[in-house]
Amino acid sequence: MRRSGFTLVELLVAVFIFSVGIVGVLALFTGAARAGRRAQEETEAALVASSVASELRSEVEAGRKIVAAVDHPHADFPRYKYSVSSTQLDKAGREFYVEITVTWMRAGKLREEKFSTIILRKQ
Repeated sequence: MRRSGFTLVELLVAVFIFSVGIVGVLALFTGAARAGRRAQEETEAALVASSVASELRSEVEAGRKIVAAVDHPHADFPRYKYSVSSTQLDKAGREFYVEITVTWMRAGKLREEKFSTIILRKQ
């Protein structure tokens, strides 16, 4: 007499293989979520640096000097702080090398991105 169906061992093997597959898929989702969050934070840091650079360009165009800032919070992105350092490249005060460091906390650790640009004052 022939019986149809699965044995207990076959069911256990099938459940094990299915479980391994599900764990792999979940690991992919968590990795993708982590990468997406990191990309969002780095994009926001770049926006902070761009905003600060734009303000500095306005200051230079108005004939004012670039003032160094340390751990200054950004108005639009309160999680982020920025520091500014600059070096005058010419004697006339028309060319400046500017470095903007943006910092923030992620998972209890301090993260930072550095951005640099050259700002030229028009005649």
